[in-house]
Amino acid sequence: MKSAVFVRKLFFLLMLGCMCLAGCSRKEGGNPAGDSGGGSAVQEESDGRGDVRELSFVDEALFQEKEGYILGIQFFQGEAIQLRCVNAAGASADIYLDRADGSSELLYEALPDVTYDENIHQNQNEWYMVQDGSIYCIARNSNTGGCSLAKRDAQGNVVYKVQLDLTVDDICQLAGGRVILVLKDSSLDVRNVKPRLGELDQDTGKVSELSQIKTESGDYIGAGEENLLILNSIGGVREVNVQDGSSTDIMKFAGTTYGIDTGKWKGWLRDVRVTEDGGVELLWRDREGRGTKETLAWKQVDKIPVVMRGFHFNNIWIKDAVAAFNRSNDTYYISLEEAEGDLEDFTTQTSVQIAAGGGPDLLYGEVLSDYIQGMLDKGGFEDLAPYMAASGIKEEDYFPIAFSTWRRDEKIYGVNVTVWNERYIMDASVLGDGAGEPDIETLIDALYAYEDRAMYTDYRSSREILRMFLEGSEDLWGMVDWEQGSCDFSGDLFSKMLEVARRYPYDEYQEYPVLAERESCYDLISFLAPSVLEEMGKVQVGVLFDDGCYPVQNTRTQIFSINANSGRKQGAWEFIAFLLGEERQQWLGSAGYNEVPVHRKVFREKLDAELKKYESMGGMVRIPYTYTVKGKYMTEYRELPLEQVNEEWIDAFIKAAEETRALPVRTNPILDIICDEAEDYFNGTKSAAEVISVMENRARLYMNENAIK
Repeated sequence: MKSAVFVRKLFFLLMLGCMCLAGCSRKEGGNPAGDSGGGSAVQEESDGRGDVRELSFVDEALFQEKEGYILGIQFFQGEAIQLRCVNAAGASADIYLDRADGSSELLYEALPDVTYDENIHQNQNEWYMVQDGSIYCIARNSNTGGCSLAKRDAQGNVVYKVQLDLTVDDICQLAGGRVILVLKDSSLDVRNVKPRLGELDQDTGKVSELSQIKTESGDYIGAGEENLLILNSIGGVREVNVQDGSSTDIMKFAGTTYGIDTGKWKGWLRDVRVTEDGGVELLWRDREGRGTKETLAWKQVDKIPVVMRGFHFNNIWIKDAVAAFNRSNDTYYISLEEAEGDLEDFTTQTSVQIAAGGGPDLLYGEVLSDYIQGMLDKGGFEDLAPYMAASGIKEEDYFPIAFSTWRRDEKIYGVNVTVWNERYIMDASVLGDGAGEPDIETLIDALYAYEDRAMYTDYRSSREILRMFLEGSEDLWGMVDWEQGSCDFSGDLFSKMLEVARRYPYDEYQEYPVLAERESCYDLISFLAPSVLEEMGKVQVGVLFDDGCYPVQNTRTQIFSINANSGRKQGAWEFIAFLLGEERQQWLGSAGYNEVPVHRKVFREKLDAELKKYESMGGMVRIPYTYTVKGKYMTEYRELPLEQVNEEWIDAFIKAAEETRALPVRTNPILDIICDEAEDYFNGTKSAAEVISVMENRARLYMNENAIK
């Protein structure tokens, strides 16, 4: 299998060399900043991108503000309703049904067994009415997990009450009468836990899991015409056959700038339905308990589409940025193409399309993966330096990472619009007394000599740890000679790397200490200044480059490039320039986004705003330090007087932004070969000498066939 993957990659890289010259020869002349409207229109017709659609939506208030608090918001018999409780703090409660036209109906008067705890957030208690007038009452326990589920008949009497180990996150009744639940295990302190679907036995309260239906994090449910509607906050709306789990897409968010709750905490989505005209309606309950309805429909876009392809459009900021650009630009429109299915096939398909003279206009992140180096060598990316000059964008206004990632002398082939970086820190005691930032030999020797059971870092397998040790070096610590097309992995350093990577993989079922903690430097306070690191007994240990230890930029999701074949280069550039502008850079640094502006002036303004915020909060700051224990994220806080966040601290944070780097790209295929073959060593099927021999042969073959210099 490994050899088949390698042959496929090698085949397409060879094709790239042959095809890219032909494909990239179809470049525009004259205007260094790209395309003309007429040229774009011709290509638009020929490549089938003319029918570009986007979701339009309206958000409207539904219910008048009334006495009491909201128990539930839902669709009932074709209209939006809310269930409202009055006088719950007293001896009894009245329950009303409110409609969007302002009318109200008293359902139950003076119910004696309704209580309301003001210490429990309102969304922890929810009532849902079914077709026969019965109501299911859900009381969630956010402290212990699980919930209670009570059924009331049409007169308000409690028929039964059951305790569930899982939390009921959503509920709906299908047209045929079946009641479906979204269930989550709220006791797990892990990210992106997939929900489960269950069917409620309405006579007993017993829940049976619907394992035939695939679920994803962010799923909500509603009643379809015959079956179940599932809306995913990122993916869109699909109708699912409850019997066999088969599904049909109703509305997909892929290719649009829409995503549920993107960038704003709107509240809690409570119900969803499809309208007669093919649109989708959503019912929300906001943080104050008020109800709103959001209506989504398709609309035709009459601008020139610029197709942007990437892996990670679920990032909060990028979809908001695209939506803002599409609203503000009169000529161009960004249409998104996101990877579906196998990412490797998606990468290969994209590279072949570009090599053949086609492909998307704009690339977001490292969509081309191992093919990036070939594209750089063969002219597959557009040089952005002339566009920058035409737009008045000056390099000195930005941190080096903005334009340095895929640079060739004065030619700029990729742009980072943020300086969101990461580094790794470790207890200094692991390296030895008095140790500072290590070089690669010091780090590996210290880990090799470490005698206690441990894990190197969070969620990294042996394969991934080995890659971490190697990925910052252009010549893989002297083991690869690009000029001669040769390599030698037989040395002591690599042998120790293999053993250390095998010894310290992450295991969520163990409570071994994690030696190297990842630190994301997204604001001044989360950044651990040298003085704080020293106080904590920590030292920076990564990422290690050939000339030292520096923060690393995750260009897999942060870099933009333009396809040299594109007929819409100007539109693609206008989007990049839009993101680099001061106004949009200030937006990146605003509340709600962890992205750090790459513009030096805006970056400093963000720091000043942070300091003013903490001054207004009493002059104390809480510094978070996050680590992992047995699969759970744990956070400790250190309180410091604000005056300790001094110029030295600020200078260190700015220095980290100035020194942020991207990983080399030409080493990626060699790293894949090394890590593929090392698996046989990690699982014990081959010795180190055996895997090293195969690594060297494959690496030499790759370098010689591709003439990598």
